[in-house]
Amino acid sequence: MNKLDIQSTTTSMVTQVFNLANVPTEIREEVSPLCEKYVESELNELLLKKIFDGPKLDNILEAFSDAEFLTADGFDDAIIGVDETTMRLIYSVSRCIEILVDQGMSIEDAYEHFEYNVSGSYVGKRTPIWCYDTF
Repeated sequence: MNKLDIQSTTTSMVTQVFNLANVPTEIREEVSPLCEKYVESELNELLLKKIFDGPKLDNILEAFSDAEFLTADGFDDAIIGVDETTMRLIYSVSRCIEILVDQGMSIEDAYEHFEYNVSGSYVGKRTPIWCYDTF
């Protein structure tokens, strides 16, 4: 949804509410700009929340619908972005370790498993990028 879509949706929503509530025309003209500004602000906030709080993989697949990504099984919640040059997913190593610990591994076992079985595996040019973000 772009800026024009948000403005159009905002105007439409405010008009529908005014129609449902039988708001007189003179009042509509006075309060409509304020209502539209508020609704637009709320829509923008919801979009940002979806982008930053929603499932990153879903957002990336939607944004890059023509690209093919290689995912690391079980680590979708550790995705922090995409390298647009190589079209490879970027994973947070600290979040990957948290996921393994949440599955019952000790921290030491999680690091060992991750290094040997996950980040240590090269599976071609689409191998994910591992961001060591614990510094």
